[in-house]
Amino acid sequence: MTFSSRGFPASSAENKAAVLAALNAAIAIASESGAPPLQHKAAAMLTEMLAMS
Repeated sequence: MTFSSRGFPASSAENKAAVLAALNAAIAIASESGAPPLQHKAAAMLTEMLAMS
């Protein structure tokens, strides 16, 4: 199994799609809740995942 630099399993398209969906959800929730640190962290992780594509 291949792991990303942060240790997430991302070897299959299904796993990667699940991680991307979770990060998008975290960004939306943080935005609605007024939690900028969480929003920024999730956005940075999403950017990293997309760069690995």
